[in-house]
Amino acid sequence: MAQQDVERVLEQRAAAAAAIEEADRELAELAGSGMDETALRRELEVAGQAVQEARDAHDAALARLEELQIEATGLNVRREALGPAAPEVRGEVDLDVVRAIHEALGSVQGVRIDGEVDPLAAALA
Repeated sequence: MAQQDVERVLEQRAAAAAAIEEADRELAELAGSGMDETALRRELEVAGQAVQEARDAHDAALARLEELQIEATGLNVRREALGPAAPEVRGEVDLDVVRAIHEALGSVQGVRIDGEVDPLAAALA
């Protein structure tokens, strides 16, 4: 989930950069179009607002990215504190012995003591 959020933040960052480039390109086109000063100022103001909105979006994306990185670090620390996911197996496992134990536990599951199934034997089988 954190990875998806990081990817979303990076996409927003790229979109903000694209918006800034688009505003700069439009401003350059307007400057050479021969518009009167009032229209040019109006377009410049609109472009400036778009740039500010893009910067705000970029800043928000960076803040979210930092939050996610902090969260990911915390999760990694907690995961490391829990230890390895599976116990380390030392030596070789004899599959015939494992099968024999499984079969023995399966046969115990059907045995009733005072008319009851042993829940531990049933869980182990």
